[in-house]
Amino acid sequence: SVIPIGVTFLNGMGSYSNSDGDFLVVSDFGTGRILKVDVTDPTDMQVSTLVGNTGTTPNGVTVVDQTAYVVNWGSNASVLSIDVETGEQSTVLGNSGLGNCDGVDHVWGSFVVSSWSPQRLSLFTMDDEGAWSEGETLVQGSPLSNPADLSINTAGDTYAVACSGNNTVYFGNLMDWNDVTEWAAPFDTHAAWAGAQLELAQAQDGQWTLRGFDLQGRQLGSHQVTLAQGTTCLSRSDIGTWLERAPLVEATFQPQVAHAGTFRTTLKQTVVR
Repeated sequence: SVIPIGVTFLNGMGSYSNSDGDFLVVSDFGTGRILKVDVTDPTDMQVSTLVGNTGTTPNGVTVVDQTAYVVNWGSNASVLSIDVETGEQSTVLGNSGLGNCDGVDHVWGSFVVSSWSPQRLSLFTMDDEGAWSEGETLVQGSPLSNPADLSINTAGDTYAVACSGNNTVYFGNLMDWNDVTEWAAPFDTHAAWAGAQLELAQAQDGQWTLRGFDLQGRQLGSHQVTLAQGTTCLSRSDIGTWLERAPLVEATFQPQVAHAGTFRTTLKQTVVR
């Protein structure tokens, strides 16, 4: 075990690994500190301070792509992002509309957050600039009772939250990623696999944004391309080597014509290891 010096109420925790080793990011509810624990060698774990004082009351933590996202206690609680290497802190959601946020976990570029006021589980999405959307309610009120820490399974379709008010664990379903999710646009548009290539077709000129994810919801890579009306097949060399490693590929088309609608679909593929 490890005992950090000067802490008063260790609370939320997220984890990540990179070429430097394995790490935990831990919030101290009492002092506002964010700690980083190097657990690469369990016999010699090292603790450092990532943020000396967030200026908030930090609670739940989850780590995505070397960024720690921290939800906070208090009224109209904010959500922070912290670079796990530099400790640089920014606010991704200044006014969540939620009071006393407790737990957080991520899936497919989105985040599930538990709050006590109201008693709610909310789903937030994050845009390419890192800003969070307004929350979508997954469940509110009974059977939730002071929903605390939560976790999402690796398939990304089920969450569980520990309710401290009635000592129960509540399970719920997220979107079924075995199905293709699609936003229809008012013109003929599609994205589909054509063998090892990705076929993109659109009835208007516009820009495609492609993002690949693994089964833990971590983004593996992205690519943007502007295409004229018609059909185009793109290969791995066109898009990037991440394409062959991504079991899920999100394809979004934004036409050049204003207010013409947006198309989005998520494609699955079998990754050979």
